[in-house]
Amino acid sequence: MTAMGVKPSRALTPTPGQVLRFHIQGDRPGTSNGWLITDELGNHAVFGSWKTGIKCVWRPIGHAIPSYIRAQLTQQAKAAEAHRLAETKAKALKEAKEIWGAAEPPYQHAYLARKQISGVGARQFGNRLIVPVFNARSQLLSLQDIDESGNKRFHRGLSLKGGFLLLGLPPKAGEPILLCEGYSTGVTLFENLGLPVAIAFSAGNLLEVGRIIRTLYSNSELWVCADNDHATAGNPGLTKARAAAYQLHGRLIVPPTIPGITDFNDLFCLNGKAALLACVKAASPAH
Repeated sequence: MTAMGVKPSRALTPTPGQVLRFHIQGDRPGTSNGWLITDELGNHAVFGSWKTGIKCVWRPIGHAIPSYIRAQLTQQAKAAEAHRLAETKAKALKEAKEIWGAAEPPYQHAYLARKQISGVGARQFGNRLIVPVFNARSQLLSLQDIDESGNKRFHRGLSLKGGFLLLGLPPKAGEPILLCEGYSTGVTLFENLGLPVAIAFSAGNLLEVGRIIRTLYSNSELWVCADNDHATAGNPGLTKARAAAYQLHGRLIVPPTIPGITDFNDLFCLNGKAALLACVKAASPAH
């Protein structure tokens, strides 16, 4: 175990057939990233680190592990990993709910002032802006944390896939609903167009969220409002938005390719509401 970088910080007393979690020397105090499972006779074992992903099989020198024991140990290791992940997610979600419950309406946040937007849909916890991520059933999935400098991070241990924030009331039949990446972009569109906006939080999440929106509001036209990452190789914002609009038969709206402008909040802050409205009006209809 030492040779594989999974050296326990204490002596271990495993129970055959059960998962033993332990602290690995060099890991952060209080963590239990190491794991060990032995067979019923204690003659063979599987061990590893959930932190590094390493997994090793141990057997006495000169003895092969019977295939059924190897399969049994492998299955037990998979079950233990699934249980650990479920525990980690439950703990992270509990933390996120506590933060969201303790947060207050936004007040004097530098990020909001710089972006020239209100904090609609968000809350504030200390000096951090807290933006919720919900699933299709309006259950909290995660939180996005934005500091006053605009640095963003999602709550550790929680998934973003399929999560979004809907600003405004659900669209009326025939009324369009907008889909975009970031919070500041979504609020800018919502406050200037007066239409409901679904914020997907990342370009890679646009299609997944778009499918959910299509299912929830099948009578509404979908407007995919892209980020235009023209200074980044491959322009990921526009590429992902274009793919989502195409697959979802939505209308693609793209901010102009101008230095300093990569999204609709940039466009609004630099050129004002008229430029934003003109860009939306000039966009091609849904195909």
